[in-house]
Amino acid sequence: MNTQVRPIHIGDFAPTIRLPNQRGKNTWAYDPHIGGRPLVILMLPDVASQSAEAALTELRNCYPAFQDIGAEILAVTNLDPGGNAKLAADNDLPFIVISDLTGHYVASYGLPGDADTVACAVMDRNSRLLKLLHGLPATSLAEQSLELCREPIFADTCDQAMSPAPILMVPRVFEPDFCIELIKFWEQGHKESDQITRRLGGTDGSAPSDLGNEQMKRRTDVLVPEGDHPINLQIRRRLSMRVMPELEKAFNHKASRYELARVGCYESANKGFFRVHRDLYPGDTQTPRRFAMSFNLNDGFEGGGIRFPEYGMQTYRPPLGGGAAFSCRLLHEVLPVTKGKRFALLLFFN
Repeated sequence: MNTQVRPIHIGDFAPTIRLPNQRGKNTWAYDPHIGGRPLVILMLPDVASQSAEAALTELRNCYPAFQDIGAEILAVTNLDPGGNAKLAADNDLPFIVISDLTGHYVASYGLPGDADTVACAVMDRNSRLLKLLHGLPATSLAEQSLELCREPIFADTCDQAMSPAPILMVPRVFEPDFCIELIKFWEQGHKESDQITRRLGGTDGSAPSDLGNEQMKRRTDVLVPEGDHPINLQIRRRLSMRVMPELEKAFNHKASRYELARVGCYESANKGFFRVHRDLYPGDTQTPRRFAMSFNLNDGFEGGGIRFPEYGMQTYRPPLGGGAAFSCRLLHEVLPVTKGKRFALLLFFN
């Protein structure tokens, strides 16, 4: 164990340590498929011990019960990715297993790195430590972890608002007539389906590229031309006079420009959605975006609300012509549209 690692305490955020999983891909508690839900981190400093084997078996057997309540399990071992791949295959493990070869991750929870140490760290939706369970039989570890994930703070209710998401709602940015004009612009424009903007080439400074992925996102977009295009000029004026002052007042962020403006349409015909994701990750120095904003251009549809699962399961829906602004680092999703079409103007502030 590295004694220089500062241990976290109840209420602290999970360590921002990325470790390779059994497929060799770096993983951490803030990944979209892990964050935003109750999480149990099973720590096994010596996976060859009998206590580790028993804990793996119990958590594997209870995994369907965790899934039923929307919880996830993440195991941490002292094996390399190849060893974890074999461990997962041999034991039919349905959850991710990551490699902590140095013992730093286990040490960050204040646990000893000896062979008898088996612990479960139960994290809330926002990746904060709720409770650390250790020194218990494997059955008790699994049962108590499951019960903690059923606590009221994890209640899957849309009216829960104990911790509202840190977003800014700005009403009346676009007049109804201009909303109609933007929808007509979409109807007449060149459409791109299910595009996800990513930066290719690592940290080489390459420009963002759009890649199609209908499993992640179902939305049809028409890009707004930059520069002096009439539509862009009308958008720019309204943003500069009605949104940017609010961003500076609420978030102490003086936005000077925006990028990737597009009019998008989520349709009930294909249950249009955008699965949980972040628009910016900590450490990304190449992407200039800081705040995202989503404007509703129509009403009369059902579904299509925006959810920030790290802060609860409530949904947010800007009024007609209004928008929701939020940090690009927030985990968020757009729920499926179940009736009609939702038209939106979407962009990022730099």
